[in-house]
Amino acid sequence: MVKHSTVTSLVPMTDAEFVAYVEAAIPAYAHDKVLSGQWAEAESLVLARQEYVQMLPLGVGTPDQYLYTMRAGPAQEPVGVLWYAIQEQAGKRQAYVYDVLVHPEHQRQGHATRAFEWLEREASARGLAGIALHVFGHNTGARDLYTRLGFAVTNVNMFKPVAGAVAAGELQEAPALCTERLLLEPLRRGHAEEMFAVLADPAIYDFLDDGPPASVEALRDRYTKLETRCSADGSQAWLNWVLRLRGGEAIGYVQATIDPGRRCYVAYLLSPRYQGQGYATEAMAWLLSHLAEEHPTPVILAVVEVANAKSAALLRRLGFEEAAAGQPDSRGLTPSERLYVRPGAAAEERS
Repeated sequence: MVKHSTVTSLVPMTDAEFVAYVEAAIPAYAHDKVLSGQWAEAESLVLARQEYVQMLPLGVGTPDQYLYTMRAGPAQEPVGVLWYAIQEQAGKRQAYVYDVLVHPEHQRQGHATRAFEWLEREASARGLAGIALHVFGHNTGARDLYTRLGFAVTNVNMFKPVAGAVAAGELQEAPALCTERLLLEPLRRGHAEEMFAVLADPAIYDFLDDGPPASVEALRDRYTKLETRCSADGSQAWLNWVLRLRGGEAIGYVQATIDPGRRCYVAYLLSPRYQGQGYATEAMAWLLSHLAEEHPTPVILAVVEVANAKSAALLRRLGFEEAAAGQPDSRGLTPSERLYVRPGAAAEERS
């Protein structure tokens, strides 16, 4: 066993751990390939499994492939995975990282950074020239991490769709986007079945006026309207994203509605199982940044129940302030609701 510190250890992966890792890694890898436009969804799982079999025919015993389980804490519980190989490139031997994974509940604790620090020492001890890796363009969180660790870009593939590539009447697919721990997928009717399970939890509605959707079909009908991303008369923009754990399940959504007066109302919903772990803050911070870049408005608004202290605290952390009584946008609120306001990007540009 090799240890970086008492915080994170790297332990050679066991056969049982390898089986569990591969079964989780294959669908995640297939999903990334689809998002990057390299594979069609229908064939992605088959192709991903083929690649893993070709790369690791003997599992953890495959020559020149090194798989480790990251462990941490007094009980040394598993917190992630590091997989690298020793390869030769341009006459130089290097460590090529195929995967670095930290489980969602252990992210943002420095485990990935410490794993790379250990690998750098390991590469030096083996006389290797350096460390190389690949990162998908949509994985902005990983790209930021690798930049902080001193990695430099050596090659970039780019793509631009051409006019007419989408068949007449077909809705063009908006790209999924990433934060450090989340994948944000533009809402589609196809999300209805998975999101119905999320929205069926009655605890979600403690501070909401409506209740769970009546059926999957009813939710699918609603999502069919929302995926158009605008009202029927074109006066409102409807921007909705499903929140998904990287390589995992859907856990909620974020949304923004821009009205004809260019006021932007934002909201979020998160499964109670994932509340209190920073996911809502991470998703809403991304939403505000995205709105500033792609949909700038003079003001951003959010309505919160008085009793919902956690959501109110989240908004204040993100720069919102409670609106003064009598403010025009406060009209129509119930006695139990409060309006929170934040200057939008358009207002900031004028200041």
